[in-house]
Amino acid sequence: MPEGALNGGMNGGMNGGMNGGMNGGMLAQGGTTLIGVPWSSWLDGDNHQFPVFRWNNQFPISAWDPVLLAQVVLGEFAADFGRMPRDKLEALEKTLEGTEDAFKDITNVKQEIGALLEAAADLRGSRMGEIVAQAQDLSLHWAAMLMITPASRPNTWVLVAAAVAVGQLVAMQYKHRFNRARPVQAYPALMPPILTPAHPSFPNSHALQSYLIADTLKLALEPDATIETLTEAGRKHPELDRLADRIAQNREVAGLHFPSDKEGSKTLREAVFPILATGNKFEYFLCEARKEWGTAMSILADTQTPPLNGPQTNKGG
Repeated sequence: MPEGALNGGMNGGMNGGMNGGMNGGMLAQGGTTLIGVPWSSWLDGDNHQFPVFRWNNQFPISAWDPVLLAQVVLGEFAADFGRMPRDKLEALEKTLEGTEDAFKDITNVKQEIGALLEAAADLRGSRMGEIVAQAQDLSLHWAAMLMITPASRPNTWVLVAAAVAVGQLVAMQYKHRFNRARPVQAYPALMPPILTPAHPSFPNSHALQSYLIADTLKLALEPDATIETLTEAGRKHPELDRLADRIAQNREVAGLHFPSDKEGSKTLREAVFPILATGNKFEYFLCEARKEWGTAMSILADTQTPPLNGPQTNKGG
């Protein structure tokens, strides 16, 4: 048989079979083509056979992804942070500018590079697993230490995710403002083992996020803790600040941050956390998280969980 005839026969047979099968599997319903729908008649507007579950027109908060729910806290924080009184904002920025001005001295830069080289020689080999993991998701080390998951303690997870989100928001604002070069730009021989992030060095975002997580968990784990008694709560849970310091240091061990970047993060921590912790939505999830840990007292005047959507207060100044 000629090759052309063979190919023609095969193509004709295959096309015919495929077209016939596909057309046979399609059902026309009100001008819409449905493919492979097993109960197509149930979708007919005149034939209401599909079972309908009982519902109350509300999405259950328990079904939320905690990381996405944390954006609710972030939105409220952003509004409150934008209303920071001018004198406090100016004091914060003056402190940060002092740290940045000191860094401009080449002698200080050389000293910091020397500290990074020493840290890399002493610790990089043993910390590589942490460095790589924390570059992807630093919250997992907190989860491992506390033995929590989004399912086991969802409200605690919301708080951790909110601290991460707030830390990133604030850090990026000041990174953009100060635009500090990365260590590898000053001394390429640092050879960071992972890709240098695509944003400036100051402040250390991982450090700020970790410090905010630590302070948040101090409130969640201690039923009587308040913003004013964070130091005391920290003494009861020293592991929180230790992990935050370790995560911050790992970014230096990797050659990604100068030590003074971390100092900027500590300054921001002191200014940012009181604003975060007094937001209505943060307080709601804090109360729920304390229940998860068996510590249901609120930092509010009463012991009732405040409503998620209010009351709203004017924190302007």
